[in-house]
Amino acid sequence: MHRDFLNATTPISEQAAGWLFEMAEAPPDNDIRRDFVKWLKRSPQHIEEFLEIAALEQELRRLPLDIDKIMAEVRAVVGQGVVPIRNDAGLAKKQARKGQRPNRQRYGWASAAGIAVIAIIFALMPVDEPESLVHQTDFGEQRSIELSDGSIVTLNTRSAVEVQYGNGERRVTLLRGEAMFDVATNVSKPFVVDTDDVFLRVLGTRFSVYCRSDSVHVAVVEGSVSAVSQYLPHEQVVVRAGEGAVATARGVTLRDGLFDVRRAIAWTEGRLIFDGARLSDVVAEFNRYNRVPLIVEDDSLARRTITTVFNAHDVRALVGFLELQPDVKVEYGAEAIRIRVKR
Repeated sequence: MHRDFLNATTPISEQAAGWLFEMAEAPPDNDIRRDFVKWLKRSPQHIEEFLEIAALEQELRRLPLDIDKIMAEVRAVVGQGVVPIRNDAGLAKKQARKGQRPNRQRYGWASAAGIAVIAIIFALMPVDEPESLVHQTDFGEQRSIELSDGSIVTLNTRSAVEVQYGNGERRVTLLRGEAMFDVATNVSKPFVVDTDDVFLRVLGTRFSVYCRSDSVHVAVVEGSVSAVSQYLPHEQVVVRAGEGAVATARGVTLRDGLFDVRRAIAWTEGRLIFDGARLSDVVAEFNRYNRVPLIVEDDSLARRTITTVFNAHDVRALVGFLELQPDVKVEYGAEAIRIRVKR
Protein backbone atom coordinates (compact mmCIF):
# COMPACT_ATOMS: atom_id res chain seq x y z
CA MET A 1 0.00 0.00 0.00
CA HIS A 2 1.42 3.38 -0.97
CA ARG A 3 1.54 5.97 1.80
CA ASP A 4 2.31 9.50 0.68
CA PHE A 5 3.02 10.61 4.24
CA LEU A 6 6.08 8.30 4.39
CA ASN A 7 7.94 10.30 1.76
CA ALA A 8 11.58 10.90 2.76
CA THR A 9 11.01 14.66 2.70
CA THR A 10 8.01 14.54 5.04
CA PRO A 11 8.75 15.64 8.65
CA ILE A 12 8.59 12.83 11.20
CA SER A 13 5.79 14.60 13.07
CA GLU A 14 3.64 14.50 9.91
CA GLN A 15 4.52 10.84 9.36
CA ALA A 16 3.38 10.13 12.92
CA ALA A 17 0.09 11.94 12.26
CA GLY A 18 -0.38 9.93 9.08
CA TRP A 19 0.07 6.68 10.96
CA LEU A 20 -2.32 7.80 13.69
CA PHE A 21 -5.08 8.55 11.19
CA GLU A 22 -4.45 5.34 9.21
CA MET A 23 -4.59 3.19 12.35
CA ALA A 24 -7.79 4.96 13.47
CA GLU A 25 -9.69 4.74 10.17
CA ALA A 26 -10.27 1.00 10.30
CA PRO A 27 -9.05 -2.05 12.25
CA PRO A 28 -5.49 -2.47 10.94
CA ASP A 29 -4.64 -5.74 9.21
CA ASN A 30 -1.37 -7.63 9.70
CA ASP A 31 0.39 -5.81 6.85
CA ILE A 32 -0.45 -2.40 8.31
CA ARG A 33 0.65 -3.50 11.79
CA ARG A 34 3.91 -4.86 10.39
CA ASP A 35 4.70 -1.66 8.51
CA PHE A 36 3.80 0.47 11.52
CA VAL A 37 6.06 -1.53 13.85
CA LYS A 38 8.94 -1.26 11.38
CA TRP A 39 8.42 2.50 11.24
CA LEU A 40 8.45 2.74 15.05
CA LYS A 41 11.66 0.70 15.33
CA ARG A 42 13.64 2.90 12.96
CA SER A 43 14.23 5.59 15.58
CA PRO A 44 13.27 6.56 19.15
CA GLN A 45 12.18 9.85 17.63
CA HIS A 46 9.46 8.02 15.70
CA ILE A 47 8.03 6.66 18.96
CA GLU A 48 8.29 10.05 20.65
CA GLU A 49 6.56 11.87 17.79
CA PHE A 50 3.79 9.26 17.59
CA LEU A 51 3.11 9.46 21.34
CA GLU A 52 3.09 13.24 21.24
CA ILE A 53 0.68 13.45 18.31
CA ALA A 54 -1.55 10.82 19.94
CA ALA A 55 -1.62 12.84 23.16
CA LEU A 56 -2.47 16.00 21.25
CA GLU A 57 -5.27 14.20 19.39
CA GLN A 58 -6.76 13.05 22.69
CA GLU A 59 -6.58 16.57 24.11
CA LEU A 60 -8.42 17.94 21.12
CA ARG A 61 -11.13 15.34 21.43
CA ARG A 62 -11.27 15.84 25.23
CA LEU A 63 -12.14 12.20 25.66
CA PRO A 64 -11.64 10.50 29.03
CA LEU A 65 -9.01 7.78 28.98
CA ASP A 66 -9.20 4.91 31.46
CA ILE A 67 -5.52 3.93 31.79
CA ASP A 68 -6.28 1.18 34.30
CA LYS A 69 -8.66 -0.45 31.83
CA ILE A 70 -6.13 -0.21 29.01
CA MET A 71 -3.39 -1.77 31.12
CA ALA A 72 -5.72 -4.57 32.19
CA GLU A 73 -6.38 -5.35 28.54
CA VAL A 74 -2.65 -5.27 27.80
CA ARG A 75 -1.87 -7.68 30.63
CA ALA A 76 -4.64 -9.99 29.43
CA VAL A 77 -2.99 -10.16 26.01
CA VAL A 78 0.73 -10.28 26.85
CA GLY A 79 0.81 -11.42 30.47
CA GLN A 80 2.52 -9.61 33.33
CA GLY A 81 5.86 -9.07 31.58
CA VAL A 82 5.06 -5.59 30.28
CA VAL A 83 8.05 -3.28 30.47
CA PRO A 84 7.15 0.43 30.73
CA ILE A 85 8.47 2.56 27.88
CA ARG A 86 8.61 6.12 29.17
CA ASN A 87 9.33 9.17 27.10
CA ASP A 88 8.90 11.84 29.77
CA ALA A 89 12.50 13.03 29.43
CA GLY A 90 12.36 13.21 25.66
CA LEU A 91 9.09 15.14 25.69
CA ALA A 92 10.37 17.48 28.39
CA LYS A 93 13.48 18.29 26.37
CA LYS A 94 11.41 18.94 23.27
CA GLN A 95 9.08 21.30 25.13
CA ALA A 96 12.06 23.03 26.71
CA ARG A 97 13.50 23.66 23.26
CA LYS A 98 10.17 25.12 22.20
CA GLY A 99 10.04 27.37 25.28
CA GLN A 100 6.97 25.59 26.65
CA ARG A 101 6.26 24.69 30.26
CA PRO A 102 6.07 20.99 31.05
CA ASN A 103 2.57 19.54 31.20
CA ARG A 104 2.76 16.69 33.71
CA GLN A 105 -0.78 15.55 33.02
CA ARG A 106 0.04 15.22 29.33
CA TYR A 107 3.28 13.38 30.14
CA GLY A 108 1.38 10.89 32.24
CA TRP A 109 -1.01 10.18 29.40
CA ALA A 110 1.81 9.85 26.86
CA SER A 111 3.80 7.46 29.06
CA ALA A 112 0.83 5.26 29.85
CA ALA A 113 -0.43 5.38 26.30
CA GLY A 114 3.09 4.50 25.16
CA ILE A 115 2.97 1.34 27.26
CA ALA A 116 -0.40 0.40 25.84
CA VAL A 117 0.29 1.27 22.22
CA ILE A 118 3.71 -0.38 21.99
CA ALA A 119 2.82 -3.45 24.05
CA ILE A 120 -0.41 -4.17 22.16
CA ILE A 121 1.20 -3.77 18.75
CA PHE A 122 4.15 -6.02 19.59
CA ALA A 123 1.83 -8.60 21.14
CA LEU A 124 -0.17 -8.83 17.93
CA MET A 125 2.93 -9.33 15.77
CA PRO A 126 4.38 -12.80 15.07
CA VAL A 127 7.28 -13.64 17.38
CA ASP A 128 9.50 -14.65 14.44
CA GLU A 129 8.70 -11.64 12.27
CA PRO A 130 11.61 -11.09 9.82
CA GLU A 131 13.60 -7.92 10.18
CA SER A 132 15.00 -6.28 7.06
CA LEU A 133 18.25 -4.33 7.20
CA VAL A 134 20.34 -3.06 4.29
CA HIS A 135 24.12 -2.68 4.61
CA GLN A 136 26.24 -1.14 1.86
CA THR A 137 29.70 0.19 1.02
CA ASP A 138 30.95 3.02 -1.19
CA PHE A 139 33.92 3.28 -3.58
CA GLY A 140 37.00 1.66 -2.07
CA GLU A 141 35.24 0.87 1.22
CA GLN A 142 35.25 -2.56 2.85
CA ARG A 143 33.24 -3.33 5.95
CA SER A 144 32.42 -6.32 8.18
CA ILE A 145 28.99 -6.66 9.78
CA GLU A 146 28.26 -9.09 12.62
CA LEU A 147 24.70 -10.40 12.34
CA SER A 148 22.46 -11.23 15.29
CA ASP A 149 23.32 -14.96 15.16
CA GLY A 150 27.09 -14.38 15.18
CA SER A 151 27.53 -14.78 11.42
CA ILE A 152 29.80 -12.21 9.78
CA VAL A 153 29.31 -10.62 6.37
CA THR A 154 32.27 -8.73 4.89
CA LEU A 155 31.33 -6.37 2.08
CA ASN A 156 33.75 -5.46 -0.68
CA THR A 157 33.73 -2.09 -2.44
CA ARG A 158 30.40 -0.79 -3.83
CA SER A 159 28.43 -3.72 -2.45
CA ALA A 160 25.10 -4.07 -0.68
CA VAL A 161 23.19 -6.79 1.16
CA GLU A 162 19.71 -6.99 2.63
CA VAL A 163 19.44 -9.10 5.79
CA GLN A 164 16.14 -10.77 6.77
CA TYR A 165 16.09 -13.11 9.76
CA GLY A 166 12.90 -14.94 10.66
CA ASN A 167 10.26 -17.42 9.51
CA GLY A 168 12.57 -20.36 10.13
CA GLU A 169 15.54 -19.17 8.06
CA ARG A 170 18.35 -16.63 7.90
CA ARG A 171 18.20 -14.92 4.51
CA VAL A 172 20.70 -12.48 3.04
CA THR A 173 20.16 -11.00 -0.43
CA LEU A 174 23.28 -9.80 -2.21
CA LEU A 175 21.90 -6.75 -4.01
CA ARG A 176 25.15 -5.88 -5.76
CA GLY A 177 28.90 -6.33 -5.58
CA GLU A 178 30.81 -8.91 -3.56
CA ALA A 179 30.64 -10.35 -0.05
CA MET A 180 32.37 -12.91 2.12
CA PHE A 181 30.12 -14.95 4.44
CA ASP A 182 31.33 -16.55 7.70
CA VAL A 183 28.22 -18.44 8.73
CA ALA A 184 27.46 -19.49 12.30
CA THR A 185 26.10 -23.04 12.44
CA ASN A 186 22.40 -23.35 13.27
CA VAL A 187 20.80 -26.58 12.07
CA SER A 188 17.27 -25.39 12.87
CA LYS A 189 17.69 -22.18 10.84
CA PRO A 190 19.47 -22.63 7.51
CA PHE A 191 21.44 -19.72 6.09
CA VAL A 192 20.34 -18.63 2.61
CA VAL A 193 22.08 -16.24 0.21
CA ASP A 194 19.92 -14.98 -2.64
CA THR A 195 21.01 -13.24 -5.86
CA ASP A 196 19.34 -12.61 -9.21
CA ASP A 197 21.02 -15.71 -10.69
CA VAL A 198 21.61 -18.21 -7.91
CA PHE A 199 20.15 -19.37 -4.60
CA LEU A 200 22.72 -20.62 -2.03
CA ARG A 201 21.78 -22.71 1.01
CA VAL A 202 24.23 -23.56 3.83
CA LEU A 203 24.31 -24.62 7.48
CA GLY A 204 27.79 -23.46 8.46
CA THR A 205 30.61 -22.47 6.16
CA ARG A 206 32.81 -19.68 4.76
CA PHE A 207 32.39 -18.57 1.18
CA SER A 208 32.51 -15.57 -1.15
CA VAL A 209 29.90 -14.44 -3.67
CA TYR A 210 30.55 -11.93 -6.46
CA CYS A 211 27.69 -10.53 -8.58
CA ARG A 212 28.98 -9.50 -12.01
CA SER A 213 26.94 -7.99 -14.82
CA ASP A 214 26.24 -11.34 -16.51
CA SER A 215 27.06 -13.96 -13.87
CA VAL A 216 27.52 -14.78 -10.19
CA HIS A 217 30.80 -16.30 -8.97
CA VAL A 218 30.98 -18.44 -5.83
CA ALA A 219 34.19 -19.49 -4.03
CA VAL A 220 33.94 -21.85 -1.02
CA VAL A 221 36.71 -21.69 1.58
CA GLU A 222 35.24 -24.00 4.24
CA GLY A 223 32.27 -26.36 4.38
CA SER A 224 29.96 -26.68 1.39
CA VAL A 225 27.22 -24.74 -0.37
CA SER A 226 24.17 -25.99 -2.23
CA ALA A 227 23.79 -23.79 -5.34
CA VAL A 228 20.51 -23.69 -7.25
CA SER A 229 20.02 -21.59 -10.38
CA GLN A 230 17.07 -19.19 -10.29
CA TYR A 231 16.43 -20.21 -13.91
CA LEU A 232 16.70 -23.98 -13.37
CA PRO A 233 15.34 -24.49 -9.83
CA HIS A 234 15.26 -28.31 -10.11
CA GLU A 235 19.02 -28.58 -10.67
CA GLN A 236 21.30 -28.44 -7.64
CA VAL A 237 25.11 -28.19 -7.59
CA VAL A 238 27.09 -28.81 -4.39
CA VAL A 239 30.18 -26.59 -4.14
CA ARG A 240 32.72 -27.89 -1.61
CA ALA A 241 35.72 -26.32 0.11
CA GLY A 242 38.38 -25.35 -2.40
CA GLU A 243 35.90 -25.28 -5.27
CA GLY A 244 34.17 -22.50 -7.18
CA ALA A 245 31.08 -22.17 -9.32
CA VAL A 246 29.63 -19.75 -11.85
CA ALA A 247 25.88 -19.12 -12.18
CA THR A 248 24.42 -17.69 -15.38
CA ALA A 249 21.10 -17.85 -17.20
CA ARG A 250 22.21 -21.31 -18.42
CA GLY A 251 22.54 -22.71 -14.90
CA VAL A 252 25.28 -23.35 -12.32
CA THR A 253 28.64 -24.76 -13.44
CA LEU A 254 31.45 -26.00 -11.20
CA ARG A 255 34.84 -24.46 -11.93
CA ASP A 256 37.53 -26.85 -13.16
CA GLY A 257 40.48 -28.14 -11.10
CA LEU A 258 42.56 -25.04 -11.88
CA PHE A 259 40.30 -22.87 -9.74
CA ASP A 260 42.27 -20.88 -7.14
CA VAL A 261 40.22 -20.01 -4.04
CA ARG A 262 43.01 -17.81 -2.64
CA ARG A 263 42.92 -15.62 -5.72
CA ALA A 264 39.13 -15.38 -5.59
CA ILE A 265 39.13 -14.10 -2.00
CA ALA A 266 42.34 -12.01 -2.15
CA TRP A 267 40.17 -8.87 -1.98
CA THR A 268 39.53 -9.59 1.72
CA GLU A 269 43.22 -8.77 2.24
CA GLY A 270 43.12 -5.74 -0.05
CA ARG A 271 44.86 -7.50 -2.94
CA LEU A 272 43.95 -8.15 -6.57
CA ILE A 273 45.67 -11.19 -8.11
CA PHE A 274 45.70 -11.56 -11.90
CA ASP A 275 46.99 -14.62 -13.73
CA GLY A 276 46.79 -14.18 -17.50
CA ALA A 277 43.87 -11.76 -17.14
CA ARG A 278 42.93 -9.45 -19.99
CA LEU A 279 43.71 -5.79 -19.42
CA SER A 280 40.03 -4.98 -19.89
CA ASP A 281 39.17 -7.26 -16.95
CA VAL A 282 42.00 -5.84 -14.83
CA VAL A 283 40.74 -2.30 -15.48
CA ALA A 284 37.17 -3.32 -14.67
CA GLU A 285 38.30 -4.63 -11.28
CA PHE A 286 40.23 -1.45 -10.44
CA ASN A 287 37.27 0.69 -11.48
CA ARG A 288 35.27 -0.84 -8.64
CA TYR A 289 37.60 0.82 -6.15
CA ASN A 290 38.24 4.24 -7.70
CA ARG A 291 35.95 7.14 -8.56
CA VAL A 292 38.04 8.25 -11.57
CA PRO A 293 37.66 5.34 -14.03
CA LEU A 294 40.30 3.82 -16.25
CA ILE A 295 39.30 3.52 -19.94
CA VAL A 296 41.11 1.31 -22.44
CA GLU A 297 40.52 2.82 -25.88
CA ASP A 298 42.12 0.16 -28.12
CA ASP A 299 40.72 -3.36 -28.51
CA SER A 300 44.14 -4.86 -29.12
CA LEU A 301 45.38 -3.36 -25.85
CA ALA A 302 42.25 -4.47 -23.99
CA ARG A 303 42.97 -8.09 -24.99
CA ARG A 304 46.55 -7.98 -23.70
CA THR A 305 47.07 -10.31 -20.72
CA ILE A 306 48.62 -9.45 -17.36
CA THR A 307 49.99 -11.67 -14.57
CA THR A 308 50.76 -9.79 -11.37
CA VAL A 309 49.49 -8.74 -7.92
CA PHE A 310 48.24 -5.24 -7.08
CA ASN A 311 47.00 -3.39 -4.04
CA ALA A 312 43.30 -2.96 -4.76
CA HIS A 313 43.34 0.65 -3.54
CA ASP A 314 46.48 1.74 -5.40
CA VAL A 315 45.40 2.52 -8.96
CA ARG A 316 48.69 4.39 -9.43
CA ALA A 317 50.53 1.06 -9.30
CA LEU A 318 48.59 -0.20 -12.32
CA VAL A 319 48.95 3.09 -14.19
CA GLY A 320 52.69 3.15 -13.45
CA PHE A 321 53.01 -0.42 -14.69
CA LEU A 322 51.27 0.52 -17.96
CA GLU A 323 53.38 3.65 -18.42
CA LEU A 324 56.49 1.45 -18.40
CA GLN A 325 55.23 -0.39 -21.49
CA PRO A 326 56.95 1.13 -24.56
CA ASP A 327 53.80 1.06 -26.76
CA VAL A 328 51.28 2.33 -24.17
CA LYS A 329 50.23 5.95 -23.64
CA VAL A 330 48.36 7.12 -20.55
CA GLU A 331 46.40 10.39 -20.52
CA TYR A 332 45.14 11.86 -17.24
CA GLY A 333 41.85 13.74 -17.12
CA ALA A 334 39.53 15.03 -14.44
CA GLU A 335 36.81 12.55 -15.39
CA ALA A 336 38.84 9.55 -16.59
CA ILE A 337 42.32 8.09 -17.13
CA ARG A 338 42.57 6.98 -20.78
CA ILE A 339 44.86 4.19 -21.92
CA ARG A 340 45.71 3.81 -25.60
CA VAL A 341 48.36 2.49 -27.95
CA LYS A 342 51.07 4.97 -28.91
CA ARG A 343 50.79 6.08 -32.53
